[in-house]
Amino acid sequence: MKSEASVVVIGAGCVGLSAAWHLAGLGWRDIIVVDQGKLPAAGGSSSHAPGGMFQTNPARFMTDAARYSVHFYAALRDDDGKPCAELTGGLELAQRPERLKEIRRRRAIGRGFGLQGEILSPAECAKLLPHLNPRQVLGGLFVPDDGSIRMVPSMQALAKKVAETGAAELRDETVVTGFQFSENKRGEKSVVQVDTNRGPIKTRCVLCAAGIWGPKIARMAGLVFPFLPLSHPYAVSRPIPALEGAAEQHGEISFPITRAQDHDLYFRARWNQCGVGSYRHRPVPVSAEELLPPEKAEVMPSLLKWNPEMLEKSWRRARELFPDLGALEEASEQINGVFSFTADGHSLLGESAALRGFWAAEAVWLTHAPGLGKLVAEWMHSGEPQADCHLADINRFHRSQFAPEHIRQRSLRTYIEVYDILHPKVQPGTCRGIRRSPMHARHQELGAEFFEAGGMERPQWYEANRDLLRPLDTPERDEWSGRHWSPIESAEALAARRRGAVFDLSAFSVLEVCGSGALSFLQRLCANNVDVAPGRVVYANLLNDSGGIMADLTVIRAGPERFLLPTGGAAGPRDLAWLARHHPGDDSARLSDLSGQFAVAGFWGKGALEAVDELDANLRELKYFHAGEFFVGGKIPVLAARVSYIGEYGWEFYAPSECGAALWDELRRVGGARGMIAAGFGAFNALRMEKGMRGYGTELDADRNPLEAGLGFAVKFDKGDFKGRAALEKIRDAGISRTLCVFTVDDGQALLGLETVYAAGGDRPLGYVTSADFGPSAGKSIGMAYLPAEFSAAGTRLEVDYLGARLGAETTADILFDPKGGRLRGKY
Repeated sequence: MKSEASVVVIGAGCVGLSAAWHLAGLGWRDIIVVDQGKLPAAGGSSSHAPGGMFQTNPARFMTDAARYSVHFYAALRDDDGKPCAELTGGLELAQRPERLKEIRRRRAIGRGFGLQGEILSPAECAKLLPHLNPRQVLGGLFVPDDGSIRMVPSMQALAKKVAETGAAELRDETVVTGFQFSENKRGEKSVVQVDTNRGPIKTRCVLCAAGIWGPKIARMAGLVFPFLPLSHPYAVSRPIPALEGAAEQHGEISFPITRAQDHDLYFRARWNQCGVGSYRHRPVPVSAEELLPPEKAEVMPSLLKWNPEMLEKSWRRARELFPDLGALEEASEQINGVFSFTADGHSLLGESAALRGFWAAEAVWLTHAPGLGKLVAEWMHSGEPQADCHLADINRFHRSQFAPEHIRQRSLRTYIEVYDILHPKVQPGTCRGIRRSPMHARHQELGAEFFEAGGMERPQWYEANRDLLRPLDTPERDEWSGRHWSPIESAEALAARRRGAVFDLSAFSVLEVCGSGALSFLQRLCANNVDVAPGRVVYANLLNDSGGIMADLTVIRAGPERFLLPTGGAAGPRDLAWLARHHPGDDSARLSDLSGQFAVAGFWGKGALEAVDELDANLRELKYFHAGEFFVGGKIPVLAARVSYIGEYGWEFYAPSECGAALWDELRRVGGARGMIAAGFGAFNALRMEKGMRGYGTELDADRNPLEAGLGFAVKFDKGDFKGRAALEKIRDAGISRTLCVFTVDDGQALLGLETVYAAGGDRPLGYVTSADFGPSAGKSIGMAYLPAEFSAAGTRLEVDYLGARLGAETTADILFDPKGGRLRGKY
C-alpha cells in the first residue's frame, strides 16, 4: 500500500467516489480513497438510501448539480449491463390548495433553471401511479427526467470506474484515527498526514466526504462541521397487485418517484412493492461518535434499531393515498437509517479557511452527489469553484453559528421543515438573539420586527412607524407575497425619500488589510483601481479566473498602508476566506476581521443634509465616495464614508462598538428634529431596487461577471493585471450575450424572486427574477432578471410566471428614481 498521496479522500460513498473519479479525470494521480467499511456497501448513508432523485430546488446550483447527477447515474451500468438508475420521472402530489400553489411555484422555479415540469390533474397522476387513490389529491408536479437509483449497484459500478482510472487506490476497512499538521510563521496550519489503523499516509490534501461521520472527522482535525446525523424511518410494503403488470413488463423501476409533502411522505415503487419514508415524527439526533464500527453493527453502522412508532401515523396517512400498501406490520423491509442535516439546510463544500489542505464535501445527498463531487473536484484542481455555490461554502458561518446548541437546534429544524412550504422570507425560530447590534435595545423600544442576516438580528420594520400608513395608499398584496411583510416597509421607504432615515448597518462585516504590501495585494484581487489617495472610497468586485464575481464590497483607503473593506454581514466570513486563500503569505499585507468592533449606521436623506452642521460642520467638505474621521455631535468618534446604497445624500458612520448606542441616540435626536425616522431593511431593499442597485447572492455571484451585471464602470482594464482580467477581456471583445435588466410589473403585483420570465406570448424561458420588491416612490413593482441581449432594450414586453399566472411586465431603465443622481449630491 502507498504511504503518500496527492489527496486522501475520506469516505467511499457516492460523494467521495464521485469526487475521486472527477479528480482522476482532471489528471490527478496517487489518489487514495479510504473507508472504514467493506466495499461496495461501506455502511454509510449511500448503502441504504432509498434512491429517489428530485431535481427541482430553489438554489440554482443545486438544481444544476441534480441535473448532472441523474444523467450520471443513468449512464452507470451494473455487472449485468443494466442501468443503475431509471429516469421514470418524479411526481410531487398536492393534497391541499396551498400545496397546489406551491407546486406551481416550484414548476416556475424549475422552468427558470431549465427543467421541464408540468402540472397534472388527479386523473393524470393516477395514470402514472395505478395504485394511487386520485380522490386524495388535487394535482401534481411531474418532472419527466427525475428518477430512481439502485444504490448498491451504483456504488459498485462507481468504485469500479474509479479503480479503472489507474489513478486511485481504494482502501476499505481503513479507519482514520487522526491528522498531523505543519504550521507557518503566521500561525496557519496545514494538513501533512492522515493517520489510519493501517499506517500513516503523507499528503497535503484531504477531502472529507465521510457523510454522517463528518463531525467526528472534523473534530479530529480541530474543526467544527455544523450538521447533525439524524435517524429516519423507511419501510417497503407487501406486494401490490396493481403494480404487478408494469413490473413484469418494465422491470424493477417502473413508476415515478413520488412525494406527498403535505404529510411529509415520499414513495418509491420497486418491482411490485412500494417503499414509504416519512419526516413527520420527533427528530432523533445521533452522535457520530456513538455510531458503531462496521464490525460491531448488526447490518451496517448507518442502520439503527427499528422503531415502528416513528412511522405508524405516517403509514396510515400513506394508506389513504395508496390503499393497497397493507399494514405496517406486513412490510417486507423496515429500516431506521441515518442521514445528515445541516444547520441551514445547505451542504458544506470547499477548503476550510482554518486548516489549509482540508477540503469538505459533506451533508450531500445522493441526488446531488455526482454533480457536487464534480464541482468540488474542479474547485480543488483550479483553486476556485467553477459554478456559484456560495450558499454551500464551508466558510460561510460566523463564529456564533458553530455553537453546539445552534447546530443542534437549527439542524433539527432543517429535518422538521424539509417538506414544509417555506416562504422565501421565513425566519428561523430557534437560537435567536445571539448576535445583536449595539443598538438592539433601541430597536426593541421602537417595536422592531427582526430578521436574521449572518446570525445578526436586523430590524426589518418598526411598529412605531405604523402611523406613517395613514396617508399611504399601498397596493394590497396577495396572501403569499404578503407573508413576513408589512406595509410599514413601504411607508418607511417613502419617509426616507421625503425627509430621510437612519438605518442600523451593524450587521456589516468589516475586514482590514494593512501593511506595505496591502495595496499591491488588493490591486491584484480587485477589478477596480484601489490605488487612490487616502480618504477615498472605491466600489470593487473580487473576481475568479473566469471573471465571475466572488465578492462585492467597498474599499476605504484609511491610510497609506491601511484599507477597510465593509461587506455584507452574511458574506463576511466567505469574503475573508477568499482573501486569505490569495494572500501572499508574508507580513507585508496583514489581514484581519474587525467585524463586531464597529457599530455602523446609515444616515441619509434631505434631513441629513440639513443636519450636517449640527453633526460636524466638517462633514460638509466630504465629497462623494470619500471618507474621513469626525466627531458626531462633537463627542462620538466615527469614520464617515460618503456613500449611499439608497441614492440619498448622507453617510455611513463607523463608530467603535461601545459607542454604538450613543451614535444611534445622537442621530435619532438630530434627525428626528428634521423629520427623519428609523427605518428597517424592508425599506432599505425597496429603496435600492428603485435605484437599480445590485445585491450579492441575487444579482451578483460567481456565475455572473461585472460586464453583464452592468458594472463595467467598476472594471479598470488600464490599471494593470488583476485576477479575472484575461477572461473579462475575452467576454468584452466577444460581446455579452445576456445582461441584467430591470423591469416593472403592469398590475403592481409584488414578486418575491425566482419567478420565470418569458417574452410576451412566448413559451421559452428567458431567465428568472433575481430580486423584486415594490418601489413606493416609483409606484411600481420592480424586478431584476438576466435576459438575452436581444430582450434587454427598455420597453420590451415580458411575462412573469407568478404562481402559475402570467403577469405582464416591461423592461425599463436601470434607475427608476432620481436617474441623474441629484439627491446624492444634495440637490433636493
